[in-house]
Amino acid sequence: MRDVDAGDWERPQARLGAAVKKVPTRELPNWIVRAGAIFDPAMRQLLPMLGKVRNATSEKAQRLLGWKPRPREDAVVGEPYQIRNRLDAWLANLSSRVRWQA
Repeated sequence: MRDVDAGDWERPQARLGAAVKKVPTRELPNWIVRAGAIFDPAMRQLLPMLGKVRNATSEKAQRLLGWKPRPREDAVVGEPYQIRNRLDAWLANLSSRVRWQA
């Protein structure tokens, strides 16, 4: 995967304006993923990948399949909303399965 230099980031950031401020910049800690994996099989699948650095490119998909990735601007703005929706669904599912005791 190629490194994105500051110039690559500055241009999309300037065009996105206020939407950039809404993008979360935090990571989900490994211990939260491990705790979630106790209750959710989908999160359990992530456990072998925790702590591993993965380098990959989309070059082969672009070359063989003619696939083109989304523009950076769309990805920067859209992905956090998708992640939030998945997290909300996971929490709703978790709360329906866990019996809270007072």
